Amino acid sequence: LIYKDKLVLLYNDDKDNVDRDLEKKPDDVMKFKKSTLVASTINAKGELSRQAIYDNDDEDYITIPTNTTKISDTKYLITSDLIKLFKKRTRFGIMQIK
Repeated sequence: LIYKDKLVLLYNDDKDNVDRDLEKKPDDVMKFKKSTLVASTINAKGELSRQAIYDNDDEDYITIPTNTTKISDTKYLITSDLIKLFKKRTRFGIMQIK
């Protein structure tokens, strides 16, 4: 996502990686059901910051960052899909970038 002079990357990651030093090897995501939706922001100077949006713990849904759709200058539609065998359900939410 492009917001003002920043590039915002959304992805599911191991929650320990959000605050991990970038010089250290990140933990692998073993189960997306236990992952965290993360926003990494790169500004015009190339500086990186990371922020946890929410944990997927205790949820049967996983957010699909590639399905994010811009609906205004600051709002995005995000979707989460059910991760159960033989069931297909989708949740929708609005994410606002400030």
